Amino acid sequence: MPCPIKNANSFKYVSYKDIKKFAADFKAVYKAPTEDLALSELEIVKEIWGKKYPYAIASWEQSWEVVRPFF
Repeated sequence: MPCPIKNANSFKYVSYKDIKKFAADFKAVYKAPTEDLALSELEIVKEIWGKKYPYAIASWEQSWEVVRPFF
């Protein structure tokens, strides 16, 4: 499982009213059993939330090399 600190840091960009839904959608990324599946799930989350919360998604994309050993 990826670093929970990175996860919490990316959520700071999400509005309180959307945080539960965003977190539920994002769970598929950080619970993915493989890196490839996590990247696929990240793309799905990006399609759903990327326009509204680009910094939350970019946080993961820019730090992927740090996150990937957790898969």
